[in-house]
Amino acid sequence: MRLSEGEAVMGAPCRSRSHPCPIIRTAPVSVVVQLFLSGVKTDQKSVDIKAGEEGKVYFELFLDKPGWINGEARLSGDSLPEDDFFYFPIKVREKVKVLVVDGDPRTS
Repeated sequence: MRLSEGEAVMGAPCRSRSHPCPIIRTAPVSVVVQLFLSGVKTDQKSVDIKAGEEGKVYFELFLDKPGWINGEARLSGDSLPEDDFFYFPIKVREKVKVLVVDGDPRTS
């Protein structure tokens, strides 16, 4: 699980990407990926994975508190349940304060 777009900033959206890769199969498989943040289920997506390939699932995150968040991605069950959980941390920064200055001021 990685942040694929943006940075984890309080009050700003960011996008995360998960790569579920079930055991190499000779037939396509459908996998459900659940996203938990701080123990609370926040989203769920389904992905169809072709034989011998890896899937990609994107989650839009909107984080409202700064600090560390414990994340967990859960895959729907297969014949090897020990690898159906992935734990990861997310560091959420405070809001970024920005000052915008007009570099070409005019009288208008």
